[in-house]
Amino acid sequence: MHVTWRWKQMIFFCLLGVCAVGRPGQAAAPQDAAAEAGTNVEGRAAAPAASEAIFWCDSVDPRKLDLVVQRKGNRYFMTNVAKYDPPNKNCYYYVNWDLQGTHEVGQPIENVEVEPNSLYLVHLYELSKPKTLGDFWSDDPGKAASAAFVWINGEPAAQTPRRAAGVTGDLTEIRESPRWFRYEKGDRLPIYSQRFPEFRLPPGKVLSLAVSRTEDTFDDCRRRGVSHFQSGGGLADEVPREQRLMTLPTGFFNDGIGEKPSDDPHISPTENAFLQSDPSHAIEKATIAAGLDYLFLDEEFWHNDYHPATIERLCLFAQEAKRIQPALKIADFWNPPPYRFTFMGGDGWTAASMHEESMSHYDNLDAAAKWMTPAMVRRVTVRGRQTSLAEELTAVSQCVYFDNLFGFIGQYDTFSNDFFVPAAIHTTRLNKRMACNEGKPLIWFAMDILEGNYGHPRIPYPTRTTDPPGTAIFHERLMVSPNFNEALALFALLEGDGIYLWEPHGPSDGDPNGILRTLQYCVDYHDDRGEWRPDEAGTPLGKGKTWYPPHLHAAPDYHALGAWKFSQIADVVTHGKRLDFEYSTDGGQTWYVPPANGGTMADVVRDRRPIVTGAVAGEDIAVVVFHPFQGVAETTSLLIRHGKDTFAIELFGTRPRVYRGKTK
Repeated sequence: MHVTWRWKQMIFFCLLGVCAVGRPGQAAAPQDAAAEAGTNVEGRAAAPAASEAIFWCDSVDPRKLDLVVQRKGNRYFMTNVAKYDPPNKNCYYYVNWDLQGTHEVGQPIENVEVEPNSLYLVHLYELSKPKTLGDFWSDDPGKAASAAFVWINGEPAAQTPRRAAGVTGDLTEIRESPRWFRYEKGDRLPIYSQRFPEFRLPPGKVLSLAVSRTEDTFDDCRRRGVSHFQSGGGLADEVPREQRLMTLPTGFFNDGIGEKPSDDPHISPTENAFLQSDPSHAIEKATIAAGLDYLFLDEEFWHNDYHPATIERLCLFAQEAKRIQPALKIADFWNPPPYRFTFMGGDGWTAASMHEESMSHYDNLDAAAKWMTPAMVRRVTVRGRQTSLAEELTAVSQCVYFDNLFGFIGQYDTFSNDFFVPAAIHTTRLNKRMACNEGKPLIWFAMDILEGNYGHPRIPYPTRTTDPPGTAIFHERLMVSPNFNEALALFALLEGDGIYLWEPHGPSDGDPNGILRTLQYCVDYHDDRGEWRPDEAGTPLGKGKTWYPPHLHAAPDYHALGAWKFSQIADVVTHGKRLDFEYSTDGGQTWYVPPANGGTMADVVRDRRPIVTGAVAGEDIAVVVFHPFQGVAETTSLLIRHGKDTFAIELFGTRPRVYRGKTK
């Protein structure tokens, strides 16, 4: 489900945070990239002292969430000391999107092991008894949501390599350094360029972020992994057009032609006007492409099943845009990619049947035809020849908005967010094989918050203003778990060609009155998310200089962190052979051997396996591991095998892990 343009105009984090420190014994020794590269990370003092609390926002309700971390030996554990347990509610807690307990009986956060130098997202969901989490979308006036971000201070402990029988070498985890990647008091909106050493992605790989702080210069961001900047207004228009990644504003194709009423429920008034317009209108619109590198269509007020006349005009637009800018990469965000199969099924599906169906697509691409997006592959006649949008577009956009967090799937007894990364990898791998996508970059299109169904309870985010004084409240949606942001960027670069973090925010320097502009938007567009409580009754809204108030902006940091980790193995991935590795979870008694057809993700979902993939180039080996079904405090012992070489790692928690090593 896509968000509407009005929602896109103003989408903000509602962030509630507390802090503690930690160091679980499972973590591997970090690599200090800044020291190794000889780079100076400016302006960062020593890491905060142990047990120092860090609050980003003043909106946490300690009666519900009061999170502390205690050290026990060399390990650290999180507990919610609030002990919130109302007699008329069922309560469910997520830690980094890992449900504590089951969807029927939730468990409190009690001694949950956590990892140092990591950001955790905690959610509390309440429903009226006897409803359970599987009833979350029901009409329940008592349902509510609370959230907190928790930064765990400290440096991971060194991991002693496990020398099991047959292990021939060591893998070293590539890990961010606490000297440059951490959160401190006041880091509601961190300065991006102070959080990373200098790094660059290989040519053709994309990391597109917006600049959130005016202290961040475009050059600073370029030297720290950003390849393209979100365009469409404001400061980003100062960037050379070839470094811009532009999403066309909704209504772009209706500018000048308006709307026409439609009796067809599959044709909106805006699409109706466009499909009846003179074809020259679409051709004239293509001048927007001049000098651009990437361009995404986003006509969200049209239905996804474009009318053939709409497709004809969009093909004309694409043809003319490519004539104007031959190097243009153009994609349609509003529609799914040409192929899309999510493992999430529906009535009548079982784990076995979904596995059989998805695996068959790797053996025979014709079997995947019924999962092709109609609007992308529908044949139309343009300028006397048969074509389609899939043929005319020169890039592939894959939406990785988090819109399935609470989709409970009975046959798996789990929620669909567990399938999110494996499904994105699966879709990418199949799209790479499609003839219509050959040679085209495939970009994952992400968002910085969970934009779920509109019945989701809102999390209030209050901010004190100074001019005029008062409390401004914005009732917003859910934040994305940082470990998932990190995984998205990492796998988007490993499996595809990059990631575009779409966000509507403009630059902010922590203006406490910025939220007044948010509230003015709510007044103008009758958006009930905004609430104004002036200290002096009757005081009208003031003027904000920026679009949004101070908040913790974690998504760009963790997208960039995933990109940085990829950059540390990019030489192996670029020059070597990509493959899924054989591995054992029982000390080598049995081994998982990936299917020869490449359909590993089908096995991952059916069997709830970890993802163990990477590349080998000569004697260099790079391994990327992510366990979508493992608990946030669980550990899996893995033996990883390639040829005659065997490596051992301890996989803790739900963060993606990147390793390098040498083969014999």
